[in-house]
Amino acid sequence: MANGLMPRRGEIHEREALMTSEPHQRLTESQGPSAAEAGGVLSIDLAALVANWRALKGRVAPADCAAVVKADGYGCGIEPVTAALAKVGCQTFFVADLPEARRVRAAAPNAIIYVLNGVPPGTLSPMRTPTRGPSLAV
Repeated sequence: MANGLMPRRGEIHEREALMTSEPHQRLTESQGPSAAEAGGVLSIDLAALVANWRALKGRVAPADCAAVVKADGYGCGIEPVTAALAKVGCQTFFVADLPEARRVRAAAPNAIIYVLNGVPPGTLSPMRTPTRGPSLAV
């Protein structure tokens, strides 16, 4: 790894078979202005994101390695980022608010979700899972 976290280009290709069944799985659309208005299009390499999470997970073991996906996954798309990380074993996610928590719950039904801004009274029931009960921490 070039800097300890980001794999060099060749390393990404060598690891793709382990990370995803779709090589070069990329998110090319997210919420925001059109390409013409934005002046460009950002393409997110989900395989690199997964590789970085796995590298961090290896460094913090045996502790749990979570993912912060607030602000639409920091502009990368909360659903595809959450789904990709959940697929490889990430079980804990941090979000800013309840609407983001609902989006994470849809992408990772058994995830543990921490809501950083707190949860308004009476809003926990939509976040319950069949096996865990509420999995929101405030």
